[in-house]
Amino acid sequence: MSENRLATANAAAILGAVCGIWMILSGVLFLAFNTAFTDKLVPLDAILEAITLNPALGNVLFIPDAILNFIFAGVEMVGGFFVYTRKYRLGGSLILIISLVSIIVGGGFWVGTLWGVAAGAIAFLCPNLESRIAAETADSS
Repeated sequence: MSENRLATANAAAILGAVCGIWMILSGVLFLAFNTAFTDKLVPLDAILEAITLNPALGNVLFIPDAILNFIFAGVEMVGGFFVYTRKYRLGGSLILIISLVSIIVGGGFWVGTLWGVAAGAIAFLCPNLESRIAAETADSS
């Protein structure tokens, strides 16, 4: 089992990387199109505009939204790498936590958030699956 890798582990690692790509894409589009994307996708902007009673605040907040998307994308890709290198709990928790926290800045058009939660959940299942497969192959031989 040392050289064989679970298909579910590969799926979780790839989903983590794809979530990062979605977040990079949303960050680039936030920078390119300003508030056209951030108005409907970023709850943090709406909350800050309501607190400050300044509707023009959204014209400034798209830059921190994009930067946070880039940071979250990098952390999700690192989490995917950890899952790929069989550090399932560490990688899964990174992906899961960052996916949930990224909701405040759009989360890769929400697709990144949903897939990130799925990737984190799959990564948490991998150690149990790996031990079961190892036990079954030891019993059969």
